[in-house]
Amino acid sequence: MKAMILAAGFGTRLRPLTHSRPKALVPVGNRPLLEHAISYLASFGVTQVMVNAHHHWSQVKRYLNNFSLEGSMPEIHLSMEEEILGTGGAIKKVQDFWDQRPFLLFNVDVLTNIDLKAAWEAHLKTGAMATLVVHDHPRFNMVKVDDDLWIKGFHQSPKPGLLAFTGIHVIDPRLLDLIPPNRFCSIIECYRCAIAKGLPIRAHYTKGIKWADVGTIASYVEANKACAGGSGCIVGEGGRIHPSAEFEGWCVIGRACKIHKGAHVEGSILWDNVEVLAERKVIKSIVTDSKAVERDLRGEIL
Repeated sequence: MKAMILAAGFGTRLRPLTHSRPKALVPVGNRPLLEHAISYLASFGVTQVMVNAHHHWSQVKRYLNNFSLEGSMPEIHLSMEEEILGTGGAIKKVQDFWDQRPFLLFNVDVLTNIDLKAAWEAHLKTGAMATLVVHDHPRFNMVKVDDDLWIKGFHQSPKPGLLAFTGIHVIDPRLLDLIPPNRFCSIIECYRCAIAKGLPIRAHYTKGIKWADVGTIASYVEANKACAGGSGCIVGEGGRIHPSAEFEGWCVIGRACKIHKGAHVEGSILWDNVEVLAERKVIKSIVTDSKAVERDLRGEIL
């Protein structure tokens, strides 16, 4: 089984976290989003993964060159885009990577436990050109589906009676014929084109699942809180924490962090190599790599 992780975007909604690193390498629970995605796909038997990259692409390349995974490790390829191509353009660019079997598309900023095997098998039974995994999430409900789960259209804003796209697609390689080469192309526009031609685009409905779009600062914080169990603390390796330092509520502490005497960390995310000086407070804040906290932080990004 082959899959593509869509990781070329600028991560605009996550700024300033993505000013100096790609969204794919922003850590959640001390693991980059890209690691979460590869591990998730591998757990369902994906053997080859294509990752597209644009924004800070050299960081993605360096990360993948050193990447390893316990257990079954998929073969990983990188597609560097000199210009953003969109989802449709991205899969068209690597057309030679695909074979005659359906393949998976997965957004790098999605964290979920959706059963990919069930979605894959549902796709194979219908003969659809593409199957989009959907669920009921009122904030994102923009996909119009009929009673037999055939997709009839895509709305620009959420409305009652619609469903939400999870960012997971199963695509038949026939769809590639609808995508123009060498330019930006939205996959949703391809789906609209296919529907207009009477070609089958289907939904696979899931419920009772965990799903998060880690695309905004607020959802990023919530995803880290969930990784920490809502009230626990994740601490990376190689750090030095003074016995008098205090942790309250949930927190995520990266690798090689130094938390000095009397420091207080609460409801916050510290990336790697962060130093919190003595008596300083970090409350509901995010501190990025290798920063020194020399003053109290409350609701800030440093």
